[in-house]
Amino acid sequence: MKFQPEFAILSQQEKIEKGVVLFNSGHFFECHDVIEEVWQEWTGKDRTFFQGIIHVAVGFYHLDNENYRGSRSQLTKGISKLQHYGPVYYGIELKDFLAQVSRCLHWVNEREERIETAPFDVALIPRLRFVDQSII
Repeated sequence: MKFQPEFAILSQQEKIEKGVVLFNSGHFFECHDVIEEVWQEWTGKDRTFFQGIIHVAVGFYHLDNENYRGSRSQLTKGISKLQHYGPVYYGIELKDFLAQVSRCLHWVNEREERIETAPFDVALIPRLRFVDQSII
C-alpha cells in the first residue's frame, strides 16, 4: 500500500484514526506517512508524541524487513519519546503498548547479539488502542 494523496484532505482526528488502523493492520510505513502529516502541523509536547508513534511504526517496518539495526534504533527512539506521557495520551493507551514494544525491542537486541535465532513472531507486535476518544 502506498501513501494515498486523499489522506491530505482528512481532519487531524481522521488522520490519527487512519494511522492507528494502518499500524494495527501492519502497514507501518503508510502509518508513518499519515501520522507524519499530523506531526508536521503540531508543536511542543504533541509534536513529540506523534514523532514517537512514527518512530515505533518505522521500527516495526524495519523489523518486518529484517533490518534489525534500523528496527532497534527506531524502536528505542520511539520508546524514549513516548515514555514521558501518561498511560493514555490523545486517547491512545500507552502503558501496555510501550511494555509490548519493549518486549519486541528485547527480541531485536537478542537477535542482533545472535542469542535469538527463531523468526520473529508478529503476534508480539502491539496494537494501538483508543481508550478515551474524547481526548482527540
